[in-house]
Amino acid sequence: MAPALALAGTWWSISGCSSHEADPPLSFAAQPDMVVTGSALSVEVRASPDPPWEGIVAIELTVTNIGEATAQDGLNIAMVPWMPAHDHGTSLVPVVTAESNGKYLVTDVDFFMAGHWELQTTFSGSAMDYVAPAYDVQ
Repeated sequence: MAPALALAGTWWSISGCSSHEADPPLSFAAQPDMVVTGSALSVEVRASPDPPWEGIVAIELTVTNIGEATAQDGLNIAMVPWMPAHDHGTSLVPVVTAESNGKYLVTDVDFFMAGHWELQTTFSGSAMDYVAPAYDVQ
């Protein structure tokens, strides 16, 4: 019995220490993948990697106020990746980090299968709006 436990302990220590490739650095194109407009906000959308692949990606949003054409900082943003053809989202909740000049970084966007995905995005704070940019993930 002891050799079996020792072997199991060795397996756990090996599997726990296995190396994996580091995530590639985020890189967003100068030109947006798309620009979507709500009732109050215009949103430039960029993905990293571009085009986004099946798996976890990052999204950069550049948000401007339509009426004033100014960068919109200080917003609360909630994003839900949604696959309308299958009527489901993901279990991983995207994390939004405000940057500056109207830029927001959204990480942990999980396109866990190929297909058409909407990024159902709600803005609140000094401006309220909703947009749903979409990607066809291969």
